[in-house]
Amino acid sequence: MAWRKWISLIGFSLLLAGCTANPATTTFNTNSSIAAEKAQLFNILFWMGVVVFLLVVVLLTIAVIRGRRKPGDTTEPFQNHGNVRLEILWTVIPILLVIFIFFLTVRTMNAVAAPPRENGDLTVRAIGHRWFWEFQYPDLGITTANELHIPEDTNVHIELVSVDVIHSFWVPNLSGKIDVVPGQQNSMWIRADNAGTFMGHCAEFCGIQHANMHFNVIADDASTFQAWVEGQQAGLADSTLTDLEAQGSKIVTAGVCAGCHAIDGTNMLGKTGPNLTHLYSRSIFAGGFELNDENMKQWLRDSGKLKPGNLMAGIRLPDDQIEAVMAYLKTLR
Repeated sequence: MAWRKWISLIGFSLLLAGCTANPATTTFNTNSSIAAEKAQLFNILFWMGVVVFLLVVVLLTIAVIRGRRKPGDTTEPFQNHGNVRLEILWTVIPILLVIFIFFLTVRTMNAVAAPPRENGDLTVRAIGHRWFWEFQYPDLGITTANELHIPEDTNVHIELVSVDVIHSFWVPNLSGKIDVVPGQQNSMWIRADNAGTFMGHCAEFCGIQHANMHFNVIADDASTFQAWVEGQQAGLADSTLTDLEAQGSKIVTAGVCAGCHAIDGTNMLGKTGPNLTHLYSRSIFAGGFELNDENMKQWLRDSGKLKPGNLMAGIRLPDDQIEAVMAYLKTLR
């Protein structure tokens, strides 16, 4: 029957709506008190809505069944108009529900408000680009991209700015979302209760590659984070480059790459693209692609095929140069 077909289609659509590439990346799989407080508020409001909806459906069904006119019955149905008690009841109950929701919301807002900065807190400046995230650690002298390393069980204060259009910074497992607006600095805070890797997203449509503007938040234990900081603060390994690596270094530092990218300790000071210092210490690049040889070669060969619309889309290196550039980039650890 037709109605069964429609029910099947609706059910299948709802099933697909609940699917994600990474099921663990959801506001319900919380790893911080911030996300937990917001999830709790959502759950309370959701089940309140379910109860109210079911109550209305049940009362409506009873009214329809009891109020049906029987064959041959010409009497007027019973009228409730003017029933003062009933009208007061269905006015007072919604008011009480709204007041309850108001206090729940205020309580949650107070619970997730940013605490005062204390010694030991970490400050990070997150800069939105089309289409990747740049992360600066002003107190540590570190600049990286696409991966945000933080120590677990530590308050992290994030300053949010954009260099082009409106973005939105969102790590579902750790916190809510905050818009990143050109010409304006917004702020938020996150805190990971446990070590782990959590996917972040741009939650505001920002152009053709909005869906590929991901980043990873990597929460480390104290010793692992300190080791990462020391590795990022260290200069590039002062080792003798092979002929192929030296050829790649020349292509990168004296070629078209130097106009947009930066590598500490070289003449590359570009700010348009991601900072490439310690590039191969990261797990992702270009806003969410796994950093491996296959993806990197494809990027250098034709980045527009991997990520249409990016600013490197017009740059295509021949295969012999790709091998040299790859050899050099792998030294950036």
